Amino acid sequence: MLNFAPLLLAALSQGGLSHYWHKITDKTFTGVYNANAFDLAMMIPYFVVLFMLALYGLHRYVLLYDYFVYRKNIPPSPPPVENWPKVTIQLPIFNERYVIERLVDAVAQFDYPRELLDIQVLDDSTDETREVAHACVERHAIQGLPISYIHRTNREGFKAGALENGLKTAQGEFVAIFDADFIPQADFLRRTVPYFLDPATQGKIGMVQTRWTYLNSDYSLLTRVETILLDGHFVIEKILPKVFRSDVPFFVKSEAFFHLTANISYPLMVLLSTMLLPAMIVRFYQGWFQMLVIDLPLFLASTCSISSFYLAAQRELRPKTWLTTFLYMPFVMATGIGISVRNAQAVIEAIVGKKSDFARTPKFKIEGKTGTFAAKKYKNKAGWMPYFEVALGLYFALTVVYAIINENYATVPFLLLFVWGYLYTGFMSLSQSWFAHLRFGVNAPEMRPASSGAPGF
Repeated sequence: MLNFAPLLLAALSQGGLSHYWHKITDKTFTGVYNANAFDLAMMIPYFVVLFMLALYGLHRYVLLYDYFVYRKNIPPSPPPVENWPKVTIQLPIFNERYVIERLVDAVAQFDYPRELLDIQVLDDSTDETREVAHACVERHAIQGLPISYIHRTNREGFKAGALENGLKTAQGEFVAIFDADFIPQADFLRRTVPYFLDPATQGKIGMVQTRWTYLNSDYSLLTRVETILLDGHFVIEKILPKVFRSDVPFFVKSEAFFHLTANISYPLMVLLSTMLLPAMIVRFYQGWFQMLVIDLPLFLASTCSISSFYLAAQRELRPKTWLTTFLYMPFVMATGIGISVRNAQAVIEAIVGKKSDFARTPKFKIEGKTGTFAAKKYKNKAGWMPYFEVALGLYFALTVVYAIINENYATVPFLLLFVWGYLYTGFMSLSQSWFAHLRFGVNAPEMRPASSGAPGF
């Protein structure tokens, strides 16, 4: 029996690879191609956007470097506290009937002197959450918990407005804020307040944000991806004009700039998405060698830092199982791309000063794989955004076809991330609502990845 393996390898090495190398070094258009106005109109914005994204990608490498260099510089535990201060605990809610009781029950278990607690349930709800929250507050107040219920008849300022309104009657020296779906541990205040009172840092610490964990990280592929995104944000990750005017060192100002402007990568990502196909067509006539020398390093700076960033976080948190994160990285990167359209809209609205309604994330108290949103109310209208995401996904499917026809195989895996990301988020927003309505007869929420605070590419 003949062994075709050596013949196949020889064909690949002599035919396929040589053919591919010929395409890379092909000089057919040398001396023939001349950039015209259309080409310049495509390529100049394309490289500007790609360069800006590469800068933010390089910043992630700097964060990784700083993390590995300084991760062992853990500050010592603060000295014991003799006189504990009074703390106001604010619980802002809006139509959170499924989780408000769980939150209040958790806060009621705090290991902290009750006479030094001032708990505020700040309710802007417009549904039966008002009755549920009010009854919950009364039940705990009867048991001696210092808790009050504050309801507003308007949503001016949304959550920030509710928090500001609560501060008018706040009694504490410090303020702790928990979202409706949080379940803080009983020793939360015992572990955080001492850092504010430490003589070595007193006056230097103004705010502490703690990392959270998850009740339903294994519920679905989406929740697993969101877990990886948020872990990276909390494990490895100041107000900009004030920072620039301050006397802090330059590296602090630069870090503040990249951190506070990182969300600008979302509209840049959408711009890059729309320009990729025209750029591929123009670059094809300019030669492959230029693409490898110029485009590839910029793409690697923009994209590889993402996977490195989140892999490092998983290695720190889950040293025994972090290697499995490699299997999720394509989905992590695709999800980062998919949420870019919705987040780009929010960034642009903020830049132009447009005040839009705050769109809450429906919370259904899903604490494991058996939980479900079926038969539970609350929904967000999908609007036109999912259709635009689906259109972008189909656009990139055509881009993949173009790349294959022109034997530009190296770009296909990267382009498939765009196809998956946009189609996944778009169809998820549409199909989940349709499926729940057809099967359960309920109006399901718009199921889509939430903004993680950790931008995509």
